Amino acid sequence: VDGSTAARVREVIAQLGYVPSSGAVGLARGSSRTVGMLVPSLTWPWMGELLQGVVDTVEAADYGLLLFTCNRGAESVQRFTTQVSARAFDGLVVVEPENTLSHLTTLHRDGLPIVLIDDRGHHPEFPSVVTTNHEGGASAARHLLAAGRSRPVVLTGPQHFGCVRDRLGGFRSVLPEVRVVEGDFTELGGRLAMERLLAD
Repeated sequence: VDGSTAARVREVIAQLGYVPSSGAVGLARGSSRTVGMLVPSLTWPWMGELLQGVVDTVEAADYGLLLFTCNRGAESVQRFTTQVSARAFDGLVVVEPENTLSHLTTLHRDGLPIVLIDDRGHHPEFPSVVTTNHEGGASAARHLLAAGRSRPVVLTGPQHFGCVRDRLGGFRSVLPEVRVVEGDFTELGGRLAMERLLAD
């Protein structure tokens, strides 16, 4: 393209306020400049802080973040895995990855960067960020003992989540005899669990 044509094209772009299609640019670059993230729920008390940390990191690297939740169970996970299979992301962050690992293992072997959050070391083939849930539960039990409490009750989240099992296991390692009432990590779930407890 000669100089005058290129100058005219730039002039028209400026006049129209044209913004290139990120999909087309990504296709040309071989990169979407997007990180995908799958979380179990947005209502967990600590999820906002976690998301903000991921967003800050992703944006500092000039990437975007596309967020998926598992709110609709298998349907949500299927939508997420379809996007992953289409290579819509340059990397993935997956929180509590239990339902997606078989598919992700293949993609990780093919070179897609994947980081697991709260996997608790069950899948060492993936880099992961973990919390010390077992020690947190034990610390809570020690605190109650030190305060003279001897008949504890633990309100938990759904016990199919590993983080919940780990925290409860830590608590029971210090105070084995504990009553457990299951909630769902929401304020309403906690209130309903407490109402069930008080009704007994």
